[in-house]
Amino acid sequence: MGAMTDLLGRADRGADRGVDRGSRQSELPASVAAAAGAVAAVVSGLAGCLMLALVGWVAGPRGEVVEGVRAGALGWLMGHGSGLHVGTTEISMTPLGLTLLLGAVAWRGGRWAAEQSEVAGARAVALSAATLAACYAALATLVSLVASSDAASVSPLRAMVGSILVAVVFGGAGLATGSGGLRGLTAGWPDDVGAALRGGLGTVAVLLGLGAAAVTVGLVADFGRAATVADSLAAGPVGGAVLTVLGVLLLPNAALLASAYLVGPGFVLGTGTLVAPTGVDLGPVPAVPLLAALPSDGAAPDWALLLVGAPVLAGAVGAAVALRAYPVAALDTAALRGGVAGALGGTVAGLLTSLAGGSVGPGRMADVGALVWQCAGVAGVAAGIGGAVAGLVLAWRARRRAHTAVSR
Repeated sequence: MGAMTDLLGRADRGADRGVDRGSRQSELPASVAAAAGAVAAVVSGLAGCLMLALVGWVAGPRGEVVEGVRAGALGWLMGHGSGLHVGTTEISMTPLGLTLLLGAVAWRGGRWAAEQSEVAGARAVALSAATLAACYAALATLVSLVASSDAASVSPLRAMVGSILVAVVFGGAGLATGSGGLRGLTAGWPDDVGAALRGGLGTVAVLLGLGAAAVTVGLVADFGRAATVADSLAAGPVGGAVLTVLGVLLLPNAALLASAYLVGPGFVLGTGTLVAPTGVDLGPVPAVPLLAALPSDGAAPDWALLLVGAPVLAGAVGAAVALRAYPVAALDTAALRGGVAGALGGTVAGLLTSLAGGSVGPGRMADVGALVWQCAGVAGVAAGIGGAVAGLVLAWRARRRAHTAVSR
């Protein structure tokens, strides 16, 4: 994906030189800069996907080169959640690793646009983000119409909606950063709101981090099985490298599903299956090396139930983050802030698991994903309890240290 950021990298370096000179005469109108940032982000991201697809085309049974180009374009669209129809089979799972890469490119495009224009304040950032998103979505819709064929196609509507979300979330964040940072946009917010948001983000980060750690441990523990599956595919060196890249692009999906497992309700990998700390009922699974990280089929060991303490721990960390940024002395207020931060973060983390699933093939593999509402409810309650207890303990310790300092 090196070419994905090349255009925007040159743009950033040019912007830095312009700032060093202190010249403001070359500023572009905000709408023009936002549109240019959108075009650069689309071209950079699409170029990276085309390169990966063409490498796979060279390694595989070669057909028309246009098919390799079309595959790259369809992959780029899938990173925006467009889904893919191949004959009568629908693939709706989004490779979230690719989404994050495309989001990073959109972020750089937004930041470059802000640095090249007079974008300052929430209203200006919102207007520029709308312009960037409109241009980005128009190009994505055009690509979806050109890349689709009778053999494989995507939904232009889903491509448009997904590209708008990527452009608004990531491109908008880049615009806010380039215009002077996010702090200015959130200035004046009540401390309770700031504590909930910051602590909630901390809770989400811990839960997702624990999910990623669980996937890593599973892959390391069953590395031999993963290698055996990879060898059975007989993809060759280049094909193996492409499969490795595709596996990496699916790691965020795996981390989200693993977080659903740690929370308790778990996830399904096919109709009639369940992967949870209470037990695993899988049956046959696709020959994908990443699936070697799955726990063994059958009853779970007794210690697996301890894993459901993950959201409690995440809520406690979220409370610590919230109270460090917005400290309070009152025990009840500290417990409330910690509990709200944990509950908010746990609920959001549970809802985020909905992004990881989708159909990945015909038949039973049309049902893959977390038990989202159960995850959101359990994680919200557990993290809220962990946050409230942690907030109470942290405030009590702070008061005790203050009392000890005064008595000395």
